[in-house]
Amino acid sequence: SWERVAVDARNIQVDMLTADTAEPAANATETTPAAQHEENPSKQDSLRIESLRMACDINPRDPIAGMERLVASLIALASTGKATMPLEIVGVATFPVKGHNVSTRCRVDKRDDQHLLVLDEDDLRQLSARFEKGLTPAEIQLVSQNPLRAPTLLRIKERAERESQGAHQRDEHVPEDAFRHVLWSYLLTREYGEVFAKVVTDAHEDGNTGNTPAEREMDYHNNTIGREYGKSSIVEHEVLAKLLADPRVLRQPR
Repeated sequence: SWERVAVDARNIQVDMLTADTAEPAANATETTPAAQHEENPSKQDSLRIESLRMACDINPRDPIAGMERLVASLIALASTGKATMPLEIVGVATFPVKGHNVSTRCRVDKRDDQHLLVLDEDDLRQLSARFEKGLTPAEIQLVSQNPLRAPTLLRIKERAERESQGAHQRDEHVPEDAFRHVLWSYLLTREYGEVFAKVVTDAHEDGNTGNTPAEREMDYHNNTIGREYGKSSIVEHEVLAKLLADPRVLRQPR
């Protein structure tokens, strides 16, 4: 006969390391929810599970196999964001962005027959205020639904803003907006490929962004060029020079 075993655990620390965030983990740093932050962040992206509940049918004749399924489901959640069996989680994801460790609440949502880890959208809205170009509602939803990619997505956004601002400050002839979009799309394409890169940048243009249709079309156009650069042999420090010499890059709306 089979028996149902319930698991109720609390305060588990998990490193959020996937192929997308392949740096070795440092020591974990606990932080408070998203509106707050810590100075001198570690390089670690981590998930603190504050409470976890799950159930698994186990054959008393082979209990090890059942426990292995439980462990495999937790490993799948930490590495892919998808659990292989029903579970409930309340936790906090912590990662460094813009020079500070930030935290967002997370949970597992059931969609169809899948159990998916998601980040709290309200916390992401607060985090959005840290960026010069805040996250649109579509971006917030996308980041929420890609929790293991979220730290890298936000750091790439931050990097594109920082590099384009710095380049324009050093040389006023550098088109800051065009460089930001081209570099952002370039970095996303290098990290995730052109398909997901387009999904991310299109989400930024979705909804009421305050841009005119011509400005939005310019951004789409420059994002396309950035993805093209990302698929090529161009290395990052060559992007700006390539952009300045490329007549296709739009510096002003048409």
